[in-house]
Amino acid sequence: MIGKQQRQEHRETASNEAPVSRRGMIRSQAKVVLALGTTLLTANMAKAAPKPPCFLRGTKLRTVDGERNVEDIAVGDLLLTAFGQSRPVQWVGRWSVQRKAGKPWSADVRPVRIRQSALGPNTPYTDLYVSRGHAMFVDGVLVPAGQLVNGTSITLHDAEEADELEYFHIKMESHDVILAAGAPSETLLNYPDVTNDLDVKGEVYCAPILCNGNRSVMATRARRLATPLLGPQKLDVIRSRLQQQAASIGC
Repeated sequence: MIGKQQRQEHRETASNEAPVSRRGMIRSQAKVVLALGTTLLTANMAKAAPKPPCFLRGTKLRTVDGERNVEDIAVGDLLLTAFGQSRPVQWVGRWSVQRKAGKPWSADVRPVRIRQSALGPNTPYTDLYVSRGHAMFVDGVLVPAGQLVNGTSITLHDAEEADELEYFHIKMESHDVILAAGAPSETLLNYPDVTNDLDVKGEVYCAPILCNGNRSVMATRARRLATPLLGPQKLDVIRSRLQQQAASIGC
C-alpha cells in the first residue's frame, strides 16, 4: 500500500515538473525567435563593409624584396601571398577623407586597429590599421575586421591625432591573401564604383567569407543568437579564441 502511494506521488511530481521544463524550453525558444525578429528588423542598418577593403597609409606589405609601405606599391610589383606564392599587383587605388575642424571621425571611415599579436603570436608584428570591411584571413576563413572588434586587442580606432585618413586598395588578377604587417589580409575584389574599369567578371573570393554584406551579417547574427540551440558558430569560435589571445598579451 505504501509502495503504491509512493509511486502515485512520484507520478504526480513528475507530471508537475514536466510542464515547468516544457515552459522553460518554450520561453527559451521564444527569446531566440524574438531576437531573430529584432535582427530582421534591424538588418538594413547593418554595415559589414562601409568602405572597400583597404589599408591605411603606412601599412607594411611583404614583397619579394622585403617589407614596403602600401603607398609605395606600384603596378607590377610582386607581393608574397599567405599561400606561399608571389603575384604581381594589377591595380592600386586610393581614397582619402579629411576631418572637419573640431569634429570626430565618423564611424564608417575610422580604421580598425589590430594590435600587435592580436591574431596570434607576433601576428601582426606591429599594430595594423585597415578599413572595417577589410577581411582578415583567420582560422581558414575571411572575416571583415569590423566583425572582429572586441574592445581590447581589436578596436575601432578614434584616429584623433590625424586630420586626414588615406587608404589604399591593392588588387591582383584574382582575389588573394597577402601579408600586411605579417598578418594574412585580403586583396581587393570587385567593388562598385572602385573596380568598374577593371575586367572582374566571374571573380570570386579565394576562401570562404563570413559576414559579407548586409544579408550575410543578418544571417550570421541570427545564427549567433540561436547558439543555445544550434551550438557555437564559426564566428563565435574565432571571437572566443581572439579574446583568449587578447588576455595572453595583456589586453
